[in-house]
Amino acid sequence: MLRIATGITNGITTSVVATLSAHNLQHARQITRQLNHQLNHQLNRKLTTAPKIHKHYILTYKYPPTILEDRQPHREQHVNLALKMKSTGSLLYAGGASSSISHQTPDRSLPVEGVFIFNDEDKAREFVVEDPYVKEGIVGEGDWTLKEWACVVVP
Repeated sequence: MLRIATGITNGITTSVVATLSAHNLQHARQITRQLNHQLNHQLNRKLTTAPKIHKHYILTYKYPPTILEDRQPHREQHVNLALKMKSTGSLLYAGGASSSISHQTPDRSLPVEGVFIFNDEDKAREFVVEDPYVKEGIVGEGDWTLKEWACVVVP
């Protein structure tokens, strides 16, 4: 007697259980080949389905070493602009980033750049134009970048 069973593979369930005598061994092999073919087809279809891409935009500002003093008179307007963009749903995240934590630095609390995640490119550009940090020259023309970010894994 020969017992054939298949189970769960990569989230795809197939199951066949058969008790066969020796003279049905050829038939059992044929069933196994068919099941393997079906399973491979399902796996290939599952793996070749393209993930949905969510476009976001990363705006970064390079801050000068004097950012804590320079930003003081303009910080409230800067934060209010960010909150306004957040309330419309176009700005998702914003904040200061310290120097790389992979390097020893004396003070990680000093922001070396600002990072903003938008879901709308035009709104990100509008933010730059309206931001007092840029208007007042704290962040110069060459000190900001805007990149498209194709997100595959999202919350």
